[in-house]
Amino acid sequence: MAESEDQTAFREIFDHYFPGLLSFAYSIVKDNHQAEEIVGDVFYKVWLNKTALPSINNFTQYLYTATKNTSLNYLSGKANAVKKNSILVEDLGNEFDSHYYSFNDTLVNRENLISINNAINLLPPKCKLIFRLVKDEGLKYAEVAQLLNISVKAVERQMTIALKKIISILENELEEYSSYFKKIEKKG
Repeated sequence: MAESEDQTAFREIFDHYFPGLLSFAYSIVKDNHQAEEIVGDVFYKVWLNKTALPSINNFTQYLYTATKNTSLNYLSGKANAVKKNSILVEDLGNEFDSHYYSFNDTLVNRENLISINNAINLLPPKCKLIFRLVKDEGLKYAEVAQLLNISVKAVERQMTIALKKIISILENELEEYSSYFKKIEKKG
């Protein structure tokens, strides 16, 4: 895309990242229309600066950081209520829902995927946000910590909480997971 101005490749990138970035922007600005504008602006700037893309080490983190900064600029311009480049994870709303579909459909049926998504969406907002950034977006703990202005230890604690809660819910809801987790406990 960077060298040949490939609009098809750009569209694939846009389609892949847009839902997560929109949800992330909305969790900051609490306005769906403005969140769409913010993500649109981020992708517009990506297109304008496409020749610099090969030098970006982690494109996912780049997009989330750009979305965060654009969202914060919007908020600071609107009401001067949020300090530039700083947000509290606690201020993010429940709207950052996870749609975790990375399992192979032949291994996990649709009903199980729904149960897994429901378990993730039952997490507290802070856990859900961190879990989604790590698992869905593939960010490293240090990258999430930097993005959310928290410590790596805080990310680790939230991931531990998230995984324990998800396992607990799945053990109670899905029989095959219950027997799987019992086998793991016996080995451990």
